[in-house]
Amino acid sequence: MSTTTIAPPIRAAIYCRISLDKADDRHGVEAQEAECRALAERAGWNVAREHLLIDNDVSATSGVVRPSYRRLLGLIERGEIDALVVWNTDRLYRLYRDLMPLIDLIKRRPIDIKTVTSGDVDLSSADGRLTAGIKAQVSQHEAERIGERVTMRHSRNAKQGRAHGGTPNPFGYTRTEAGHLVVDEAQAELIREAAGRILNGASLNSIVLDWNSRGIATAGKATHWRPNSLTKVLTSGRIVALREYRGDVIGPADWAPILDRETWERVRSRITHAPIGRQPRRALLAGLVYCANVRADGEPCGCRMRSVSGGDPSNPHPMAKYRSPGYMCDPANGNGCGSNTAKAAGVEAVVLAHVFDAMKVTNVAAVRARRGGAEVGELIAAIEADERLLDEYAEAASQMRPSEYLSITGAIRDRLDAARRKLDELSADVEVDTSVIEGVTPETFDGLDLSIKQAVIRLYVQRVEVAKGKPGRTFDATRVRVVTTD
Repeated sequence: MSTTTIAPPIRAAIYCRISLDKADDRHGVEAQEAECRALAERAGWNVAREHLLIDNDVSATSGVVRPSYRRLLGLIERGEIDALVVWNTDRLYRLYRDLMPLIDLIKRRPIDIKTVTSGDVDLSSADGRLTAGIKAQVSQHEAERIGERVTMRHSRNAKQGRAHGGTPNPFGYTRTEAGHLVVDEAQAELIREAAGRILNGASLNSIVLDWNSRGIATAGKATHWRPNSLTKVLTSGRIVALREYRGDVIGPADWAPILDRETWERVRSRITHAPIGRQPRRALLAGLVYCANVRADGEPCGCRMRSVSGGDPSNPHPMAKYRSPGYMCDPANGNGCGSNTAKAAGVEAVVLAHVFDAMKVTNVAAVRARRGGAEVGELIAAIEADERLLDEYAEAASQMRPSEYLSITGAIRDRLDAARRKLDELSADVEVDTSVIEGVTPETFDGLDLSIKQAVIRLYVQRVEVAKGKPGRTFDATRVRVVTTD
């Protein structure tokens, strides 16, 4: 009697990555995921929920750690997957030096790799590795050459006051027959209005709904405003008379600004933290709590923990009405581990103790002045100075070796990134009445509105990391680590 051997299913992972997602709408990675899933289905590969790995708004060339990519390497190393699907090989690596560690790993743990746009990739054979290496070097070379040429060309255009093409009349401006931009005062006033509302805590959605109800027309073909389109207007360097290329400021423009530089930087930073349709924060530490649980692969989770409400009598679960408010690591939130929870009262008690101790040393007025006053001005001045340096080096690039140019400008861009991250932190606090927030003491804290409490905490606390606890009725305060803003 013959028997039929059934081959085990192919265990596949999907890896998606987008370098820049300012609006945090995840449209890019979601589109990649859909096409990768379709390819996996055609190949007959199974993709488990935990094997969908996404790095959204993470560059592959900046040197920033890619958490999901590191988890992917761990899956391959431990032999937990047999195959991988990506949209294109440049989602995995953009530089030749980044290809080599992947090759070394797959030599030891071979897997099949399919891409949506460039076919199969064979890193387990000599010929396949040669092909992949050549493609990677050509891609890197072309990217560097294009970047140098485009940067220099746009820098020259900026020096000559030439505006970008595209929309005939970008919102806030009218383009003359000669191609110059002049301010449209009616639209400029709307931009100033929106900027003020954002700085006062309004969400993009609320402004979009208001503008659409008032019948305010967009600059393009769209019939209605959307959060993404408003984001593009408010974060564009055009409205402060700056020329940009792919998000980088490359020089001053000769048209008039609509906003001053400081206001624009603060608006841009605020949108970074509250991109689309932000709902009011109902938990005291909402947005500040991160999971410090160590996964089975030895990697830290690092995902933001979601606040959960207390008892709900309408919930049919027999224990629902007894549940306490807390914070939980949600597996749906950026590949969270899903196995860490903490009672809100315990975490918040530790954080408030830290804040109140800090108040005894430095009062709220002094911290707010330091974080929101001189420091903001210094950061903006440093950003402007480095942008001018980049512009000057772009002009001199033809007289420098490519490696020298990239080394120098890379260091400047690193400083710019660090300054912008710091500015983001300073601009994340909710705007509240200065006279109220600066008089806060540990004794008066309990009587404040929730938004003011949150603003005070964020002056002293950058993030709160919570480790996984052990079963028990008593909250273990050592689970909580408070990371200060200084």
